[in-house]
Amino acid sequence: MKKSTIKSILLTTSLTIGISFSVSGDAYAATYKTVSGDSLYKISRLFNTTVGNLMDDNNLRNYNLSIGQELYVPCQIYSVQKGDTLYLISKNLILNYLT
Repeated sequence: MKKSTIKSILLTTSLTIGISFSVSGDAYAATYKTVSGDSLYKISRLFNTTVGNLMDDNNLRNYNLSIGQELYVPCQIYSVQKGDTLYLISKNLILNYLT
């Protein structure tokens, strides 16, 4: 099953049953595995954070990365509101990512 399908199923289930939760403190979507050509700057832009935050969160002492290195990356938390649809949520999240 594709990641996008799983995310859609989870979000649909959450909307249908009305589950709501919040997370306090630092939240990480998962880990990001570096590939050839990656830099902390490129990764920070991809996940809307700063190089300094990536370095702090991953206890990095310099800017050097190894191919295949796993880094903690931040996630965006969204609380489902009454009247939300998958379309509206995705549109909002994509717009926030692009700006």
